[in-house]
Amino acid sequence: MGSNNVGTDNTTPVLYIPYEGETDQDQGCMPPLTQDDEMLEQVRLRLDAYHRAWLKCLQRLQSSIRSQHETMVRDVVHHVRAAYAEKAVKIPYQELPVVCIQSSLSGSSILEDISSSLDEDEDEHFPAVQVLKVHLYASDCPNVMGGMKSIIANLTERLNVLEPVKRKPSTSSANYDVEMLVAWYTALSKASHPLIVVIMHDFEQFDPRVVQDIFYIFSQNVSRLRCVFLVSLSSPVSPSFLHLAYPKSTLALLCMDTFVAPPGYTVLESALQNTFFNVEFDPDLSLGPKTFEQIVHFIKRNSISQDTFLTTIQLVHLRHFLLNPLSLVVQETPSAISSPSSLHDIMTRRLKTTDQVNGRKSPTKRHAQKDIPHVTAINQARTNFKTHFRKMRLQYGLVQFIYGFVKSQEFEDRKLPQFHLTDVMLETLRGKVHKYIQRLAPFIRNLDECQFVSLLAQLDDYFEQPSLVKSEKKAREEIANFLSLLVDKAKAFEHIVSVFSDWLEDYIADLTTRLDDLPLWDVWYTGDAPFPSEFLNPSSRASVLSGLLRPHDYGLDMEAPSANEKEAEIWRLPDISILFTRYMESGKMINVYDWFESFQVALEAQREHVKEQESAKRNHSPNKRGAKRKAPSNDSKIAEVKEEKWKVEVQARFMCALHGLDYLGFIKHTGRKADHVLRTVFDVGD
Repeated sequence: MGSNNVGTDNTTPVLYIPYEGETDQDQGCMPPLTQDDEMLEQVRLRLDAYHRAWLKCLQRLQSSIRSQHETMVRDVVHHVRAAYAEKAVKIPYQELPVVCIQSSLSGSSILEDISSSLDEDEDEHFPAVQVLKVHLYASDCPNVMGGMKSIIANLTERLNVLEPVKRKPSTSSANYDVEMLVAWYTALSKASHPLIVVIMHDFEQFDPRVVQDIFYIFSQNVSRLRCVFLVSLSSPVSPSFLHLAYPKSTLALLCMDTFVAPPGYTVLESALQNTFFNVEFDPDLSLGPKTFEQIVHFIKRNSISQDTFLTTIQLVHLRHFLLNPLSLVVQETPSAISSPSSLHDIMTRRLKTTDQVNGRKSPTKRHAQKDIPHVTAINQARTNFKTHFRKMRLQYGLVQFIYGFVKSQEFEDRKLPQFHLTDVMLETLRGKVHKYIQRLAPFIRNLDECQFVSLLAQLDDYFEQPSLVKSEKKAREEIANFLSLLVDKAKAFEHIVSVFSDWLEDYIADLTTRLDDLPLWDVWYTGDAPFPSEFLNPSSRASVLSGLLRPHDYGLDMEAPSANEKEAEIWRLPDISILFTRYMESGKMINVYDWFESFQVALEAQREHVKEQESAKRNHSPNKRGAKRKAPSNDSKIAEVKEEKWKVEVQARFMCALHGLDYLGFIKHTGRKADHVLRTVFDVGD
């Protein structure tokens, strides 16, 4: 089959292999992978549980991050809408409004929140301002013409803004000419006076020479176009990137205003606190101390990025649900009918172990499968874990509350110690957070009567949270008792404060609990499992090379080499691994025909092995034992046809494997010798 080239009579040969379905002979060379239906069902249930748990955690994390940016987003939106309002100070010429969003948290959702807020008409001072947004990235502005074309086309080609008009290229302005945008904006201004907002993502990646020309073009048309540039910066606030990369002649044309977002690490720190250490929120999966420490260390050392932060926590969830068979009972316990039998056996063993550890008798073997109430036992374990997990979060919350109150007071003769949020969180997970309240106890004893009354009142309000009203009723009674002692003045004030300090230390110490001592704790808690950093930053090159050289390590249905063998026989490998093995044995330049010959030898050995297996099956078949078949007269012709088909199959398999290596970048073509290719990889260890 061939395809004619345009303008010539040459044809390019193309090999076409029709698909005729799978046969027994095909399956003899490389049997398909088989999966247990029950195993697949269990994995599906765990993935469903993972999706629900991660979605709940993700929404909480994103909500916390957005709430910390809410004030700045509201100020930016108001400033953008008021960019063309009448100013008190008159200037000789109109300047192009540029709003800089300075945020050290790269990949954050600040621009998304600003963009969505611009569409809302909630501003009391500018309720009727229509906003037309254009999102620009560095790839959209390779040059001035491309940047202007991206802005103008994005605006003028919008539907439901103006009625479409047929343009004649000979009489119309070019699609990169600013006059075309001015004409379109003039026609649109007859009905309203919209505001064009050009949002430039990752502004440091733009070419300054291109952007300064675009700024100049729009600055010359400020009187005819109401346009505001909104740029996102992740570089340090001082010195400003704009002042370093752009000349004074460009900066003189701009009216710049800078809004600085909260520090990125502080935002992520607060998100962790509001998600995993807030008594009002109960996550489905709690982070262990080792995982938490490695996540914080990774963010500090590598990059303060919202995407990286969310990805790390997502990987922790995914790893937990994939490796733990009981993780599907995180939210609810499936009934014995719907749960797989393998899961039922795991539950039985775990519950037996739990009963033995707690000193209770294990059920008899005869009634083991029937009498163990799996649903009730797991529900009790879940309730017990959530109760202790809430106590741990309450312990952290009280330490932070006392620290915040003491920090707001003035102590002339004492220097308040500095507590870092992540350090307190980590010590809470380790069960050692009570040492912080011991360091705060001297400051509590030095409070005067007015400060102490304020502390008790605020502490009483803290226990009024819905999740603590019932469970911490005794603590509220103790606080009310201390308030009554102050009113009655039956005892000295110093004595009351001292007793309260001792009670608070004991109360917080009693809340200390180790989650990994609870029954079935590994269902809702990662414990000492390390953070899967290899999933976040995998070595793709090493993985590809290892998969090509040792495919049996990756679950393929093939025999692994024995202890006496250094490597598996080459004919047992997949086609691409056979070709890559010969690739590693060759020199810098490979003769393709010799490469094919060596590949064909390996396939011949594979073919002989399949024939031996088929012959052994026929000899052991009871229906064919002792039967003699008469050789057909056209046996030689059939053999020739099979041999031709085999040669075509070998060529096709060689080309498929060769294209696979070419796609992976292991081959470099050369124009000197058409039948040779160059190696690109040499330093591969055994």
